[in-house]
Amino acid sequence: MEVGKVQILNFVCKLITGRPPSDVQVNEVLSEDSSDKCGEVRATSQRPEYTLS
Repeated sequence: MEVGKVQILNFVCKLITGRPPSDVQVNEVLSEDSSDKCGEVRATSQRPEYTLS
């Protein structure tokens, strides 16, 4: 079973705030889906690099 981004957004918003996501949040996720090429998933933020000293 495949879970869509909107379903994940809905779950996380209800988990954190107790409310469903706003229309703005849903539209943002849907616009990200339509801008992806060939199903690529793009990172929206970079992971920090850690160095051991």
